[in-house]
Amino acid sequence: MDLATLAATLARSCSPDAATRKQGAPPPHRRHSPHNCTAHVPLPPFAAEEALTAAKLQPQFCILLLQLIGQDAELPVRQAAAVYFKNLTRQHWEPADEGAPSIDASVKGQVKDGLLSLFLLVPELLQAQLGEGMALIAQHDFPAKWNTLLGSLVTQIDGALGATPRDYAKVTGLLRIAHSIFKRYRHEFKSDELFAEIKYVLESFSAPLLALLKAAIVDLRALPPSAADKAPTPTAPTPSPARTLVGCITVVAQVFYDLSFQDLPESFEDHLGEWMEGFLVVLQYRNTFMAMDDDDSEPGPISVLQARTTRRRLHAPAAGRASAPAVTPAPSPLGCAPP
Repeated sequence: MDLATLAATLARSCSPDAATRKQGAPPPHRRHSPHNCTAHVPLPPFAAEEALTAAKLQPQFCILLLQLIGQDAELPVRQAAAVYFKNLTRQHWEPADEGAPSIDASVKGQVKDGLLSLFLLVPELLQAQLGEGMALIAQHDFPAKWNTLLGSLVTQIDGALGATPRDYAKVTGLLRIAHSIFKRYRHEFKSDELFAEIKYVLESFSAPLLALLKAAIVDLRALPPSAADKAPTPTAPTPSPARTLVGCITVVAQVFYDLSFQDLPESFEDHLGEWMEGFLVVLQYRNTFMAMDDDDSEPGPISVLQARTTRRRLHAPAAGRASAPAVTPAPSPLGCAPP
C-alpha cells in the first residue's frame, strides 16, 4: 500500500456511509489504466476496513501512517491516520496476546526517532492523538528502551524558552507529551522501580519545569487583560498571548502534580518557596475576558488553571519532614486583590 492508496482508504473508512466504508480503494495493481490489459474486467469492491486490517500486518505500515500524518493532506484523513497509529501502538507495540503480530523492532526504532519531531510539526488536533500514542509506547519502553526521549523534551523546551519571543505554544505541546507519560505515576502502586523512574525524570525535568513557571509568570505579569483574550473564533483562531500563557502554566501544574503525587520529591521541596510564590500569583490572577466560555456553560481557562493549582495540598507530603517556606499573601503582582 502506498501513501495515495492509504489516504483514499482511510478517507473511505471513516465515512458515515456504510456502503462507502465497504468500497475502499483497490490495490494499486488492480487499478484501471491504459496499460492494464485487464482494464475492461469489472473490479470487485475492495473493503476499506479489510484493507486496513490487512495492511497493518505489513512491516512498514506504521511508518507509512506517520508519513501521511506529516503530509499536506486533508485534515480529516490525517486525523484518521493519527487515530489508527494510536490504536496500532495500543494493540501491536507489545501485544497482550502472544499470538498477535508485533511491530518489528527496527520499525519501533524508526518510530521513536521521528515521533517527537513530527509531533511539533502537526496541528494541535493531531498532536492529541500522537501524544496518546507516545504515552502508550512509553508505558513499555520508557525509560530503559527510550532513553533519548527525556533529553529531547528538555532540549526542545529550553530552545523554545530561549527564542525571541518565547514560544509558549510549542512549550505547551511538549509539556502535554510529558504529562501524557507522567500521569500514570498518580495511580501506580508504590515500588522501588516506580520511585527510581520518578527520580530519573526529576533529575532532568525539575529545574527546567521551575524555570518555565518563573518565566511564564514574568511574561503574564507584563500582559494586561484585554478583549483579545476571549476564546478563539473561526475568524481569529490564534489564542492571545495571555491565553496561551495560562494554558502553558496549567500544564505545568499538571506535570507538577504528576511528579509529586506519590511523595513530594526533594528537588521540589528544596525550592518549595519558589513554587508556592508562583502558584500564589496564579491563584490571584483575574482576567474577565477568560472567566468563562462564550456560552457561559464551561469553566474558563482561569478557573481550570486555578483548579489544577489547588488540586492537592501541595505541602502535605512534606509534613513531619520539613516546613514549607512561608508565602505571605501580598498584593498581587498583577494588580488583583487576593482571592
